[in-house]
Amino acid sequence: MKNAALLLIVFSLLGAAFGPAYYSATELERALATGDKAKIEAWVDFDAVRAQMKAQVEEAAASKAGDNPLLGAIAKIASSAGGAVVEGLVTPEGLLLMMGGGGAEATPFGDALGGFEAWDRFALELRPKGEPLAEGGSASGERVAFVFTRSGLLFWRVTEIRLPLD
Repeated sequence: MKNAALLLIVFSLLGAAFGPAYYSATELERALATGDKAKIEAWVDFDAVRAQMKAQVEEAAASKAGDNPLLGAIAKIASSAGGAVVEGLVTPEGLLLMMGGGGAEATPFGDALGGFEAWDRFALELRPKGEPLAEGGSASGERVAFVFTRSGLLFWRVTEIRLPLD
């Protein structure tokens, strides 16, 4: 009887620790599907996402340039332009536009695949409906991924949106 009670406590604690990440992902999808901008703002840290996406665009531009000085100059210009685009798109309205939300039949996350990268990081990789998983049943890494970071004990917010820029 004591073992059963101990098991129940352990599973309850694990559920309380990791269940809210899935709840947050579901709530964000619901907000995107209904076009609720206030709830989208509650679930997404737009300042963190903007900073992360700008760095991601700059890194992709620099890696494409390599050691070529002309391509390096073009990459700097492209990353500046990309930063302006990121500023304009990483908003509740921009996210709705990108995710096709706000419709009655909208399912913005489709057949998403989620998993924990660390105890405080949860990634949700978006896949088109019906797309098979990569070998081994895992995500391919070639899709857009929403990364939720723990904020406090039970609250999770999107702090990264990874783009497949390769």
